[in-house]
Amino acid sequence: MFSMKNFEQRKAEIFKRSNERIKRRRIKRSIVSVLCASLIVPIGIGAQYTLESRNTDPIYQKILKFPTEYHSVEEIFDVETDIAIIDPWDSLSITEQYSELDFNLNSYSGRKTKVPNDLLLDKIGEYTAYGFDEIERKNYAKDVEVYSVKNISSDCVVAVKFDGVEEYYIYVNSHYIPATLGDFINDVNLKELISFGNVSYEYGKFIDDTYIDERVEFTNVSDKVIWQKLLSDTTLKNVHSDATWYEKRVISISVDIELLGYKNISLWITEDGYMHTNILDTGKTFYIGKEKLDEFTNYLIDNCDGKRHIFTQYDDGGETEYEFEETVSFEVETQ
Repeated sequence: MFSMKNFEQRKAEIFKRSNERIKRRRIKRSIVSVLCASLIVPIGIGAQYTLESRNTDPIYQKILKFPTEYHSVEEIFDVETDIAIIDPWDSLSITEQYSELDFNLNSYSGRKTKVPNDLLLDKIGEYTAYGFDEIERKNYAKDVEVYSVKNISSDCVVAVKFDGVEEYYIYVNSHYIPATLGDFINDVNLKELISFGNVSYEYGKFIDDTYIDERVEFTNVSDKVIWQKLLSDTTLKNVHSDATWYEKRVISISVDIELLGYKNISLWITEDGYMHTNILDTGKTFYIGKEKLDEFTNYLIDNCDGKRHIFTQYDDGGETEYEFEETVSFEVETQ
């Protein structure tokens, strides 16, 4: 339930996050940082990889069989669109307005997706959802009803009902940290909810000090094989740490979870055999090993249809800087 004490605490947290978002930002564009942030490797190491060594790489020889398309990075990225447009409060959906829910000692974030009635379970209780008007610099709070969702742990996801609104909306806990892969699969009900899309094998390399970005996109990958080869060992520990440096990604799998409002997010595997995902908005990492990675890579190349893509650099040499600075002042009003 709403209380002024809780509101003051939440207000301070929201102001802090907002100030961090509005601080001075620098936007840099380059072939490495914009297109392949996840593929960056130290040039000193990459320089050891030469055109000759690439041409004798057995994996590279196998991907040459696929039809090839060439792309300019400028076809894909428009730096001018990197600056976000803030929408007026009245134009936002109710879950965009009240985007945060205090529940279970965590802050859950709202989604636009509605919960079908057959997935609603028991009412858990009444709690408070919070919102912040970025333009007017005002905080809002609203009491809501919280329900559990069928086959999903409330540690991960809940359904929220606003007074005067018929629909129930999904709110997810971005702070959820599973102990194992099995916990993650079971708590989020991934077996039933997840849908896999295209899979890519990414082959970006520094070759003689020049970065060349290549990848093969596969379209007819078996969901069953993904589960068998990558997700079957439910005992794998979640070893994610924001402080750990992982090698560049080599496999990326597009993921949709319609009920939770996720479309085209990612499950990816790095060169050193770590499988990562950003499902529920924050990182989860499981070590599957290099052998499993190689086994899945060979399955893709030997059994699936693919198209090879090669990306070229910007015409301006790849280095353009943009910056802006904004200073704000604001007042607090409650509703």
